[in-house]
Amino acid sequence: MGVRPLFLLLYNVPILLLGQLELQVIAPVLSRHPSVRKMHTQSINKNLQLKSVDEIQNESSKKKPLALILAWLLAKETHIEKFRKLYISRGFDVLTVKTPLKDFLFPVSGSQVIAKNVLDYFTSHENYEDIVVHAFSVGCYLVGEIFVQMRKKSEKYRDMSLRIRSVIFDSFVDFEDIPTGLPRVFTENPITIKILEWYVSTHLALMFNVATKHYLTSSKNIHNTPLKCPALVFVSEADKVGSLVANQMLIDNWQARGVDVKMKCWKDSKHVSHWYKYQDEYVAEVDRFLSKVNLLRSKL
Repeated sequence: MGVRPLFLLLYNVPILLLGQLELQVIAPVLSRHPSVRKMHTQSINKNLQLKSVDEIQNESSKKKPLALILAWLLAKETHIEKFRKLYISRGFDVLTVKTPLKDFLFPVSGSQVIAKNVLDYFTSHENYEDIVVHAFSVGCYLVGEIFVQMRKKSEKYRDMSLRIRSVIFDSFVDFEDIPTGLPRVFTENPITIKILEWYVSTHLALMFNVATKHYLTSSKNIHNTPLKCPALVFVSEADKVGSLVANQMLIDNWQARGVDVKMKCWKDSKHVSHWYKYQDEYVAEVDRFLSKVNLLRSKL
Protein backbone atom coordinates (compact mmCIF):
# COMPACT_ATOMS: atom_id res chain seq x y z
CA MET A 1 0.00 0.00 0.00
CA GLY A 2 1.40 3.37 -0.98
CA VAL A 3 1.75 6.36 1.32
CA ARG A 4 -1.24 8.25 -0.13
CA PRO A 5 -3.82 5.38 0.16
CA LEU A 6 -2.60 4.69 3.70
CA PHE A 7 -3.01 8.36 4.58
CA LEU A 8 -6.57 8.43 3.17
CA LEU A 9 -7.53 5.30 5.13
CA LEU A 10 -6.18 6.73 8.40
CA TYR A 11 -7.93 10.04 7.66
CA ASN A 12 -11.36 8.52 6.92
CA VAL A 13 -11.57 5.96 9.75
CA PRO A 14 -12.28 8.54 12.52
CA ILE A 15 -14.92 10.19 10.31
CA LEU A 16 -16.65 6.86 9.65
CA LEU A 17 -16.60 5.98 13.34
CA LEU A 18 -17.98 9.41 14.24
CA GLY A 19 -20.73 9.00 11.68
CA GLN A 20 -21.74 5.61 13.10
CA LEU A 21 -21.75 7.04 16.63
CA GLU A 22 -23.88 9.98 15.54
CA LEU A 23 -26.37 7.63 13.82
CA GLN A 24 -26.63 5.51 16.98
CA VAL A 25 -27.46 8.61 19.01
CA ILE A 26 -29.91 10.17 16.55
CA ALA A 27 -31.75 7.02 15.38
CA PRO A 28 -33.73 6.46 18.62
CA VAL A 29 -34.77 10.12 18.58
CA LEU A 30 -35.95 9.88 14.98
CA SER A 31 -37.91 6.73 15.74
CA ARG A 32 -39.74 8.49 18.58
CA HIS A 33 -40.44 11.61 16.49
CA PRO A 34 -41.08 10.68 12.87
CA SER A 35 -40.53 13.62 10.54
CA VAL A 36 -43.38 12.73 8.20
CA ARG A 37 -47.00 12.23 9.26
CA LYS A 38 -49.30 10.16 7.13
CA MET A 39 -52.02 12.07 5.30
CA HIS A 40 -55.45 10.44 5.08
CA THR A 41 -58.00 11.37 2.40
CA GLN A 42 -61.55 10.07 2.48
CA SER A 43 -64.18 10.78 -0.16
CA ILE A 44 -67.49 10.92 1.71
CA ASN A 45 -69.46 11.40 -1.52
CA LYS A 46 -69.05 13.31 -4.78
CA ASN A 47 -69.24 16.66 -2.94
CA LEU A 48 -67.56 15.99 0.43
CA GLN A 49 -63.95 15.06 1.14
CA LEU A 50 -62.19 14.69 4.49
CA LYS A 51 -58.44 15.16 4.98
CA SER A 52 -56.50 14.54 8.17
CA VAL A 53 -53.02 13.63 9.41
CA ASP A 54 -51.88 11.23 12.12
CA GLU A 55 -51.51 12.73 15.57
CA ILE A 56 -48.23 12.62 17.49
CA GLN A 57 -48.21 10.75 20.80
CA ASN A 58 -48.49 13.70 23.18
CA GLU A 59 -51.55 15.03 21.30
CA SER A 60 -53.38 11.76 20.73
CA SER A 61 -55.69 12.32 23.72
CA LYS A 62 -56.94 15.67 22.41
CA LYS A 63 -60.03 15.88 20.24
CA LYS A 64 -59.16 17.54 16.96
CA PRO A 65 -61.16 20.51 15.69
CA LEU A 66 -62.68 20.43 12.21
CA ALA A 67 -62.42 23.09 9.51
CA LEU A 68 -65.34 23.06 7.09
CA ILE A 69 -64.17 24.59 3.80
CA LEU A 70 -67.05 25.50 1.48
CA ALA A 71 -65.39 26.11 -1.87
CA TRP A 72 -66.25 28.59 -4.61
CA LEU A 73 -67.50 27.74 -8.11
CA LEU A 74 -64.84 26.29 -10.43
CA ALA A 75 -62.36 26.01 -7.56
CA LYS A 76 -59.25 24.06 -8.54
CA GLU A 77 -57.78 21.45 -6.22
CA THR A 78 -54.42 23.24 -6.15
CA HIS A 79 -56.13 26.40 -4.89
CA ILE A 80 -58.24 24.67 -2.24
CA GLU A 81 -55.23 22.68 -1.05
CA LYS A 82 -53.53 25.88 0.17
CA PHE A 83 -56.37 26.46 2.61
CA ARG A 84 -56.47 22.82 3.65
CA LYS A 85 -52.77 22.94 4.49
CA LEU A 86 -53.31 26.09 6.53
CA TYR A 87 -55.76 24.30 8.82
CA ILE A 88 -54.04 20.91 8.84
CA SER A 89 -50.79 22.59 9.92
CA ARG A 90 -52.72 23.99 12.88
CA GLY A 91 -54.04 20.64 14.04
CA PHE A 92 -57.40 20.55 12.26
CA ASP A 93 -59.06 17.89 10.19
CA VAL A 94 -60.56 19.43 7.05
CA LEU A 95 -63.90 18.67 5.43
CA THR A 96 -64.06 20.21 1.95
CA VAL A 97 -67.38 20.78 0.21
CA LYS A 98 -67.75 21.59 -3.48
CA THR A 99 -70.93 22.92 -5.09
CA PRO A 100 -71.02 22.36 -8.88
CA LEU A 101 -72.85 24.92 -11.01
CA LYS A 102 -75.81 22.62 -11.71
CA ASP A 103 -76.31 22.07 -7.97
CA PHE A 104 -76.38 25.83 -7.47
CA LEU A 105 -78.82 26.42 -10.34
CA PHE A 106 -81.19 23.70 -9.10
CA PRO A 107 -80.93 23.90 -5.31
CA VAL A 108 -83.71 21.47 -4.31
CA SER A 109 -81.91 18.52 -5.88
CA GLY A 110 -78.46 20.10 -5.51
CA SER A 111 -77.26 22.51 -2.85
CA GLN A 112 -79.98 21.65 -0.35
CA VAL A 113 -79.01 17.99 -0.51
CA ILE A 114 -75.36 18.97 -0.01
CA ALA A 115 -76.30 21.10 3.02
CA LYS A 116 -78.19 18.19 4.56
CA ASN A 117 -75.24 15.84 3.89
CA VAL A 118 -72.91 18.22 5.71
CA LEU A 119 -75.14 18.39 8.78
CA ASP A 120 -75.70 14.63 8.77
CA TYR A 121 -71.93 14.13 8.66
CA PHE A 122 -71.60 16.31 11.75
CA THR A 123 -74.33 14.43 13.64
CA SER A 124 -72.68 11.09 12.86
CA HIS A 125 -69.23 12.39 13.91
CA GLU A 126 -69.83 13.87 17.34
CA ASN A 127 -66.10 13.71 18.08
CA TYR A 128 -65.81 17.01 16.22
CA GLU A 129 -66.93 19.27 19.03
CA ASP A 130 -65.24 22.40 17.64
CA ILE A 131 -66.04 23.38 14.05
CA VAL A 132 -64.74 26.36 12.08
CA VAL A 133 -66.70 27.28 8.94
CA HIS A 134 -64.62 28.91 6.17
CA ALA A 135 -66.83 29.71 3.18
CA PHE A 136 -65.97 31.28 -0.17
CA SER A 137 -68.39 33.00 -2.59
CA VAL A 138 -71.10 30.44 -3.46
CA GLY A 139 -69.98 28.52 -0.38
CA CYS A 140 -71.43 31.37 1.69
CA TYR A 141 -74.79 30.75 -0.01
CA LEU A 142 -74.46 27.11 1.05
CA VAL A 143 -74.05 28.29 4.65
CA GLY A 144 -77.50 29.84 4.28
CA GLU A 145 -78.89 26.49 3.12
CA ILE A 146 -77.28 24.85 6.16
CA PHE A 147 -78.99 27.42 8.39
CA VAL A 148 -82.32 26.63 6.70
CA GLN A 149 -81.89 22.93 7.52
CA MET A 150 -80.87 23.75 11.09
CA ARG A 151 -84.08 25.71 11.59
CA LYS A 152 -86.33 23.18 9.83
CA LYS A 153 -84.98 20.28 11.87
CA SER A 154 -84.05 22.10 15.05
CA GLU A 155 -84.36 18.98 17.22
CA LYS A 156 -82.11 16.86 15.02
CA TYR A 157 -79.44 19.56 14.67
CA ARG A 158 -79.94 21.21 18.05
CA ASP A 159 -76.27 21.05 19.09
CA MET A 160 -74.84 22.55 15.90
CA SER A 161 -75.10 26.15 17.11
CA LEU A 162 -72.78 25.17 19.98
CA ARG A 163 -70.32 23.07 17.98
CA ILE A 164 -69.81 25.71 15.27
CA ARG A 165 -67.33 27.94 17.08
CA SER A 166 -66.60 30.52 14.38
CA VAL A 167 -67.46 31.55 10.83
CA ILE A 168 -65.19 33.04 8.15
CA PHE A 169 -66.69 34.48 4.95
CA ASP A 170 -64.40 35.19 2.00
CA SER A 171 -65.96 37.14 -0.90
CA PHE A 172 -69.60 36.79 0.19
CA VAL A 173 -72.08 37.14 -2.69
CA ASP A 174 -75.63 38.12 -1.71
CA PHE A 175 -78.73 37.60 -3.84
CA GLU A 176 -78.69 41.12 -5.30
CA ASP A 177 -75.21 40.54 -6.72
CA ILE A 178 -76.03 37.27 -8.49
CA PRO A 179 -77.16 38.73 -11.89
CA THR A 180 -74.04 40.88 -12.31
CA GLY A 181 -71.60 38.85 -10.22
CA LEU A 182 -72.14 35.27 -11.42
CA PRO A 183 -71.22 36.01 -15.08
CA ARG A 184 -67.89 37.48 -13.94
CA VAL A 185 -66.99 34.17 -12.31
CA PHE A 186 -66.73 32.64 -15.78
CA THR A 187 -65.33 35.40 -18.00
CA GLU A 188 -63.91 38.91 -18.21
CA ASN A 189 -65.07 39.46 -21.81
CA PRO A 190 -67.55 42.40 -21.78
CA ILE A 191 -69.77 40.97 -24.52
CA THR A 192 -69.92 37.52 -22.93
CA ILE A 193 -70.66 39.12 -19.56
CA LYS A 194 -73.68 40.96 -21.02
CA ILE A 195 -75.01 37.75 -22.57
CA LEU A 196 -74.59 35.85 -19.30
CA GLU A 197 -76.19 38.68 -17.31
CA TRP A 198 -79.26 38.38 -19.53
CA TYR A 199 -79.26 34.59 -19.11
CA VAL A 200 -78.92 34.72 -15.30
CA SER A 201 -81.63 37.39 -14.98
CA THR A 202 -83.93 35.33 -17.20
CA HIS A 203 -83.18 32.20 -15.18
CA LEU A 204 -84.02 34.00 -11.93
CA ALA A 205 -87.30 35.30 -13.39
CA LEU A 206 -88.50 32.09 -15.02
CA MET A 207 -87.25 29.69 -12.34
CA PHE A 208 -88.59 31.51 -9.30
CA ASN A 209 -90.18 28.45 -7.68
CA VAL A 210 -87.37 26.15 -8.74
CA ALA A 211 -84.41 28.28 -7.71
CA THR A 212 -84.90 31.99 -6.97
CA LYS A 213 -87.09 31.65 -3.89
CA HIS A 214 -84.48 29.33 -2.39
CA TYR A 215 -81.71 31.88 -2.99
CA LEU A 216 -83.85 34.48 -1.21
CA THR A 217 -84.52 32.12 1.70
CA SER A 218 -80.81 31.33 2.01
CA SER A 219 -79.96 35.05 2.01
CA LYS A 220 -82.58 35.74 4.70
CA ASN A 221 -81.18 32.96 6.87
CA ILE A 222 -77.62 34.20 6.46
CA HIS A 223 -78.57 37.72 7.54
CA ASN A 224 -80.60 36.29 10.44
CA THR A 225 -77.92 33.82 11.48
CA PRO A 226 -78.86 31.30 14.17
CA LEU A 227 -75.25 31.40 15.42
CA LYS A 228 -73.80 33.65 18.09
CA CYS A 229 -70.17 32.70 17.52
CA PRO A 230 -67.56 35.25 16.34
CA ALA A 231 -67.25 35.91 12.60
CA LEU A 232 -64.60 37.23 10.23
CA VAL A 233 -65.39 38.67 6.79
CA PHE A 234 -62.80 39.10 4.01
CA VAL A 235 -63.78 41.52 1.25
CA SER A 236 -62.28 43.88 -1.32
CA GLU A 237 -63.38 47.20 -2.77
CA ALA A 238 -62.34 45.87 -6.19
CA ASP A 239 -64.48 42.71 -6.03
CA LYS A 240 -66.89 42.84 -8.98
CA VAL A 241 -68.72 39.68 -7.91
CA GLY A 242 -69.43 40.18 -4.20
CA SER A 243 -69.86 43.88 -3.51
CA LEU A 244 -68.55 45.76 -0.49
CA VAL A 245 -72.05 47.21 -0.01
CA ALA A 246 -73.60 43.73 0.36
CA ASN A 247 -70.86 42.62 2.73
CA GLN A 248 -71.24 45.72 4.90
CA MET A 249 -74.99 45.16 5.10
CA LEU A 250 -74.36 41.58 6.23
CA ILE A 251 -71.96 42.76 8.92
CA ASP A 252 -74.43 45.40 10.15
CA ASN A 253 -77.17 42.79 10.47
CA TRP A 254 -74.90 40.36 12.30
CA GLN A 255 -73.77 43.05 14.72
CA ALA A 256 -77.40 43.99 15.34
CA ARG A 257 -77.97 40.36 16.38
CA GLY A 258 -75.10 40.50 18.85
CA VAL A 259 -72.48 38.71 16.72
CA ASP A 260 -68.87 39.70 17.30
CA VAL A 261 -67.81 40.26 13.67
CA LYS A 262 -64.72 41.81 12.12
CA MET A 263 -64.26 42.86 8.50
CA LYS A 264 -60.90 42.84 6.75
CA CYS A 265 -61.15 44.89 3.55
CA TRP A 266 -58.51 45.30 0.88
CA LYS A 267 -58.62 47.83 -1.95
CA ASP A 268 -57.47 45.90 -5.00
CA SER A 269 -57.74 42.12 -4.63
CA LYS A 270 -60.14 40.25 -6.90
CA HIS A 271 -62.93 37.85 -6.02
CA VAL A 272 -61.69 34.92 -3.86
CA SER A 273 -58.14 36.12 -4.52
CA HIS A 274 -57.31 37.95 -1.29
CA TRP A 275 -55.05 35.08 -0.17
CA TYR A 276 -52.96 35.21 -3.35
CA LYS A 277 -52.30 38.95 -3.19
CA TYR A 278 -52.03 39.34 0.59
CA GLN A 279 -51.12 35.89 1.86
CA ASP A 280 -49.19 36.98 4.97
CA GLU A 281 -51.96 39.36 6.08
CA TYR A 282 -54.63 36.78 5.32
CA VAL A 283 -52.95 34.02 7.33
CA ALA A 284 -52.23 36.42 10.21
CA GLU A 285 -55.90 37.39 10.36
CA VAL A 286 -57.00 33.75 10.39
CA ASP A 287 -54.48 32.93 13.15
CA ARG A 288 -55.64 35.85 15.28
CA PHE A 289 -59.23 34.77 14.75
CA LEU A 290 -58.54 31.14 15.69
CA SER A 291 -56.66 32.32 18.76
CA LYS A 292 -59.66 34.47 19.71
CA VAL A 293 -61.88 31.37 19.88
CA ASN A 294 -59.13 29.27 21.52
CA LEU A 295 -58.67 26.98 18.53
CA LEU A 296 -55.14 27.94 17.46
CA ARG A 297 -52.85 25.01 18.19
CA SER A 298 -49.09 25.15 17.76
CA LYS A 299 -48.19 25.05 14.09
CA LEU A 300 -47.05 21.59 12.99
